[in-house]
Amino acid sequence: MKRPRMDTLERRLFGWFFVVSVAPALVVLVVGSLVLVRSLDWSGPLGPWTRIADSAAVLLDAVEASDPDPALAGAADAHRDELSRSVTLAHRWAFISSRLASVLPVIALVLALVLALVAWRVTRRLAKQLARPARDMVGWTARLAREEPLPEAGPSEAREPREFRILREAFRIAARELSGARERALAAERMRVWGEMARRVAHEMKNALTPLRLGVHRIAAASNPTMRESVQVVDEETRRLEELASAFAALGRPPAGPVSEVDLPELLQSLLRSDTAPPITYELNAPSDVPRVHAHYDELVRLFRNLIRNAVEAMHGTPEGRRIDVTIALARLDTRDFVRVDIADRGVGFAEVNAGRLFEPDFTTKSRGTGLGLALARQTVRAHGGELTAAPRPGGGAVFTVRLPVEA
Repeated sequence: MKRPRMDTLERRLFGWFFVVSVAPALVVLVVGSLVLVRSLDWSGPLGPWTRIADSAAVLLDAVEASDPDPALAGAADAHRDELSRSVTLAHRWAFISSRLASVLPVIALVLALVLALVAWRVTRRLAKQLARPARDMVGWTARLAREEPLPEAGPSEAREPREFRILREAFRIAARELSGARERALAAERMRVWGEMARRVAHEMKNALTPLRLGVHRIAAASNPTMRESVQVVDEETRRLEELASAFAALGRPPAGPVSEVDLPELLQSLLRSDTAPPITYELNAPSDVPRVHAHYDELVRLFRNLIRNAVEAMHGTPEGRRIDVTIALARLDTRDFVRVDIADRGVGFAEVNAGRLFEPDFTTKSRGTGLGLALARQTVRAHGGELTAAPRPGGGAVFTVRLPVEA
């Protein structure tokens, strides 16, 4: 199997690590070998011991010739034995030194080769381990550019340095943020296109509705009683078209005017009283620590009226006899900067497959719906710096959650 070539970063890391690890060891090995060889040459043990042996032999011979006493003769014999052993050891060391001096360069060369081989394998592995995360990061940037998902965390990442693990997690967070930003950008672009088209349609509708409304009033005043029912139908339909034109005109248009303090519990209580009627029942849960929010009052009225009416309309056709049909709960989030409003109903709910399309301007599940209500609601919430989400309610129904900042 052909070994893959090292890339530029891995090759550079390998080169620096190899030089840093091998060069000092080679210098120490060469200098040590030279010092050892020179030490062997300088010691020269055999020459001094030979001269000592010769002079000692003369001395001992002279002692023996002088007819010494037994003690001196014994000491001379003992010294002769020790001197003989020392000279023998000196000859052995001289032999070993001569052979070691000739073999030492070969030993040093073998040690240098072994050291270089070990350093090569270790530095190659270290360079590969350090270069792989950097190479992965380069690949991940390409994945981000192509909008491809990043790999999930694997067991091999646990063995990487902490800095690389932090960098990988930062990339994953960035990928999620970019994905959300792309979705928001696409939604904003779709809303902008729909808003431009809707305002043009609203303008043309209003131009046609103005004389049509005047004509309906004149016909109603001049017609006989048999035509009043038909005229009333035309009048109701023109009113509905006016409401539709107003909704079209508001799509894509940010709130205008100054903000004011809005008491959400009071606002919601007022809307529940005006927009719900028996047999629909409701419940409002508002803790005392819910602060007032700084927002456009009229926009919030339209927002929550739309959501409450949707909840009420979702109850049509469902069995009666339930204790509470619509539940609204307020809470201040842990961040202390946002207020959360949950509007839940026990109606027909919505299918999971439609969850991603609820806030699109052209989507509706109602037979006479325009599809603009929830789109306008999310537009209002986002214009205030908040977010509107929807989820199925356990046991049936739906929950719409509004997060609004306390400050505008």
